Amino acid sequence: MPSSISDIAQRRSESGRRLLVARASLVEIDATRQAIAGGQLATAWPFHLHRPMEVALTEWPYLYLYVNQQPRYRRDLAQKLAYRFHVACAVQTKPSGIPALQLDLRTHTWLVVDELEELKSPIPREELEKDGAVVEPGHIANGFGLWSVRASPLSAHDVTVTERATRIPTALIGAAGVHSVVSELSLRGLIALPTIRNTAGVDVVATSLDGSWHANLQVKTSKDKVSFWPIGTNFQSWKGAHNYYVFVRYLKRERRFEAFLESADRVAADAARAEEESNQRGNKPWAPWWPLPKEAAEVERVRRQWLQFGPSQLH
Repeated sequence: MPSSISDIAQRRSESGRRLLVARASLVEIDATRQAIAGGQLATAWPFHLHRPMEVALTEWPYLYLYVNQQPRYRRDLAQKLAYRFHVACAVQTKPSGIPALQLDLRTHTWLVVDELEELKSPIPREELEKDGAVVEPGHIANGFGLWSVRASPLSAHDVTVTERATRIPTALIGAAGVHSVVSELSLRGLIALPTIRNTAGVDVVATSLDGSWHANLQVKTSKDKVSFWPIGTNFQSWKGAHNYYVFVRYLKRERRFEAFLESADRVAADAARAEEESNQRGNKPWAPWWPLPKEAAEVERVRRQWLQFGPSQLH
């Protein structure tokens, strides 16, 4: 059971989510911990990442590691979710320019990870479920799993304190992203105005002081360090020479937002191409999203586009 407010906060952050899970030994975890120090690491997995798992990973970008066999040391971690990776992106081919760790010759999925975290409150198997039943280790014998945390018997006081601390309404997260964008543009000498609530499409209207330049911005915000942002099903109607997306994520360690900018035309083209590829593979209809580019140079391009955004960049 969680023993402190921080432990309860961790468990509450996972409650109600589908958690992507894989089995790992402490030897493999230790090898990864050493290899990941100082930056990103491409990890190889002999499993396919099916569509529901891709969606779950976009909603909560972590891979949880289940310690199945009882180790000679750290016996307290046996049959528990004890560690998790923060996943920057998932790809089918080995990414270039990133150190790689391949413990199995059969590789179907590459996960680029940038952090390995030991859970303050490891989650025992008895508190995990799959399709309403307690999970069994065999559920992830030959692949990834999607598990959920069972309802935790926390006290009413703990629930109240933790929900105030960790459950931020989606509307407030979106508002935080919009205001961060408005603040940054204002400091660049632009007039940046957030639109009234629920205005279709436009979140921020930006203009130069003399009115000779303007742009319409749609802001997509996450309070986590995600690598995908949902863009809604009307992305084709948002195209236009003056329309842009700003994709915002919160860097908790640095206590600041990070933003990336892309034209609406480019985002629509990327989303349409991804949707067509998904349909060709026979997948079910999916909720469109925009992924952060896999190549470091492309990530830097969209980051710099935001940093330099304004009349001088676009004209």
